Amino acid sequence: MRRDRELARLHTQHEWDLVVIGGGATGIGCALDAASRGARVALLERGDLASGTSSRSTKLLHGGVRYLEAAITKLDSGQFNLVREALAERHLLLRLAPHLARELRLVTPLQNRLEAPYMWAGLQLYDRLSGLRRLQPCHHLSRRELARTCPSLRPAAAGVAYSDGQFDDARYAVCAAITAQAHGACISTYCAVTGLAPESAGWTITWHDALNNERGSIRAKAVINAAGPSCDQVRALADPQAPALLRVSSGIHLVLPGSLWQGTAGLLIPATADGRVLFALPWLGHLLVGTTDQAATVSARPQVSEDDIAYVLAQLNPYLRRPAHRDQVRSAWSGLRPLVAGTAAGATKALSRDHLVHRDQPGLITITGGKWTTYRRMASDAVNAAASDARLHLKPVCSNRIAIAGGARFHQLGDSWCATLAPDIAAHLRHSYGDRTPLLLTEPAERLLPGHPYLRSEVAYAAQQEGAATSDDILCRRTRLAFLDRDAAKAALPRVNRLLAAALAWSPEQQQADQDRCLAILNTAL
Repeated sequence: MRRDRELARLHTQHEWDLVVIGGGATGIGCALDAASRGARVALLERGDLASGTSSRSTKLLHGGVRYLEAAITKLDSGQFNLVREALAERHLLLRLAPHLARELRLVTPLQNRLEAPYMWAGLQLYDRLSGLRRLQPCHHLSRRELARTCPSLRPAAAGVAYSDGQFDDARYAVCAAITAQAHGACISTYCAVTGLAPESAGWTITWHDALNNERGSIRAKAVINAAGPSCDQVRALADPQAPALLRVSSGIHLVLPGSLWQGTAGLLIPATADGRVLFALPWLGHLLVGTTDQAATVSARPQVSEDDIAYVLAQLNPYLRRPAHRDQVRSAWSGLRPLVAGTAAGATKALSRDHLVHRDQPGLITITGGKWTTYRRMASDAVNAAASDARLHLKPVCSNRIAIAGGARFHQLGDSWCATLAPDIAAHLRHSYGDRTPLLLTEPAERLLPGHPYLRSEVAYAAQQEGAATSDDILCRRTRLAFLDRDAAKAALPRVNRLLAAALAWSPEQQQADQDRCLAILNTAL
């Protein structure tokens, strides 16, 4: 999947059944769903794949333990159904992309043993809602068992443990986009939609290519607006008076050295000082710490302030034997979450995580809300609504049976290809590329940067096979180096820039512009 070839399709094919606006999880899901059902689909994304919220999640595939608590305490059947649906989708995502997603054990320490029955009952219900799709069952941890499971945790009276899924969000999005393209979808990045005009038989969509400064227009029988936190701005292109559908919250995430947290289980703190949830999770050899539900405004690159960092560390450190310090923060980012506003006027944590399919005008469908875990279900709901409006005759939904690129033969991959590789490189390749790994080993394996498992060959592969078009595409989303260690990403930038320039035949001016652009991103917000 090369960007220039996908762009050429936009210039030559002007008539589509469906145009999807937004290249995050939901938009990519819509493209895959519709293309696999026989529709002619074009996806337009103003940045890179998953360059917004979809690469800045907490990396969990989960039903939502805290949503289940709300369902019980408030007798909310909607939240109950949301959890049940998300648990079913968790099972599918783990099965369809075994190279990118896996089970993760989560532990909650309890300072008072009297809390244990309440937590235990809720987690038992959480497991039972999974039905035959359940993961390792929840269990109670004594003080000694808790210390053995989480050696880095300060002593607590007891604990409970349960399982959810963990994944690499950006790579999942990229691999899902490759899968959609293999089914015929046109995936065009850095193409911002600048106009939406209704016609008698559909819509005209105008777009601007930010990298080449080119413009064009295409027609579609229906349009799906899957622009995440920016969906209200897209709706305004068709109707400047359209009332807002969303309120936006932010999630703050820090990456700390993996040495601060021993063991393979993650930590869930169900209530911090202001009532938010805190996660501390082992991720790609590091410790990912994050919290959500802070009211925010829409921004292309939301910032993480020093106050944000101080807050997260202050909530985490009471649980660690060795406190984390500001100078140990390797990277930090913020992701915006689109929440369906409804009538709620209070804190964003009170808003529903369910998704909304909204018919703005005939043939213009907005899909918003929800979460990563339910992206596939959200996509099929949106495509069904658009197909109904446009009278498209599509095949039944089949995305629940389509392996994500790299996953189809993952369990048959074997080990012969990694006999000469360092263990960290082999593990990285296996769990980033799955059964496509041998495609990266056509030349000797040479590290992109000492101390990290990423290879030089990944740069050209990302440009030729994964639609990467800029150095930050490589450093932020094809590899996860910038999200793990911002200083290391800056050190790798000159080499990435040279390799990408060779792969895409850039002029010296294009090469310099790309390096300047990427450095500005690394110096401000990912």
